Amino acid sequence: MSYAILGFVEGIEPIAIMGKYGRGAFYRTLDYIPSSTISGAIISALRSKERQPQSLSELRKELMRNTLWISHAYPIGNEKRLSVFNPPPLPLTTLAMKDGKYVSISLMAAKLSKTGNLDIVEALYQLDSKVGRVFAYVLNGCIKKAEPYPKKVCTRVCLDLKRRTAFIGEEGRGLLYTIEYIDAGVKPPRFVFKGIVDEEVLDFIREGLELRIGSRRTQGFGLIRLSIKEEVDITEYLEKRRATIEETLVDGYLTVDVVTYLRSDDYLKNLGRLLYQRVRREHVKNWLLDRFIIYSNAVHPGGVYVLEPSVDSDKLAHLEVKPPDDPVARLHGMDMLFFNNPVHFVKI
Repeated sequence: MSYAILGFVEGIEPIAIMGKYGRGAFYRTLDYIPSSTISGAIISALRSKERQPQSLSELRKELMRNTLWISHAYPIGNEKRLSVFNPPPLPLTTLAMKDGKYVSISLMAAKLSKTGNLDIVEALYQLDSKVGRVFAYVLNGCIKKAEPYPKKVCTRVCLDLKRRTAFIGEEGRGLLYTIEYIDAGVKPPRFVFKGIVDEEVLDFIREGLELRIGSRRTQGFGLIRLSIKEEVDITEYLEKRRATIEETLVDGYLTVDVVTYLRSDDYLKNLGRLLYQRVRREHVKNWLLDRFIIYSNAVHPGGVYVLEPSVDSDKLAHLEVKPPDDPVARLHGMDMLFFNNPVHFVKI
């Protein structure tokens, strides 16, 4: 039996999960927690007393024992709207501003492509599209923004791991590096994620876990508390999502939100005629068993497609809860989608 879950991640210690390096010795941290970071910590804790896999093929066989497919953990917006049947606050790239409010331009652009109505062009010009990436969700019929947690920096001295003494540069001084991190603070940062898990994994994390994630763990970084807010079995999830998607399909549009990285969008062609897309692609590297697993040209989270649908709501609901066949891709949270996100259907 599989379950759809909505979970929380709460920072107990500062969180430093390194993104791309900045200039010099400046290490930037992400403003969300990657799926692979959480999944890897859960699997390691679940199998802590067993012999650890020594090769990638051995790890694949080990991962086949469980279903663990979760999204990135994004900053929490208003907890009142959080539900396993809704998407988490996604880092959307299709938002603009009008009269001080966020609006989605995805359906407007799709309608222009479908109908050729030039009045839509005039409406688009009236919007302010310079809003950047927004962790967006819907509350009371309005698009809201979940604020990323503020970051702090600290500067350290590079240490010789054997002697625990400072590396000395040409000028006779210790080499410094600066870490960016999300502070635990008085009010700990909290993140939310969705996922599909089997009964064994659910039982393991249901009561709450304390795990270490990210970088610089021995320096007092990365202790988090993981808990589940809501859980439903797959049958109940499918029934409710099928009905909700059906209600929005009557407008003749299907929106597809990329919740985590999407390896390929080729199969979306089978869902209908593409009217509009706004996505960003990049090569994704995940470190696993002393090697990098590389996903080439993966679509970045927050990417949006709009199609003229040719499938029914039942197929779409099943696609939302179908993990990748490759257990390593599951571990990395790849290919998670959400159909007809209410963000795109808010009236302007």
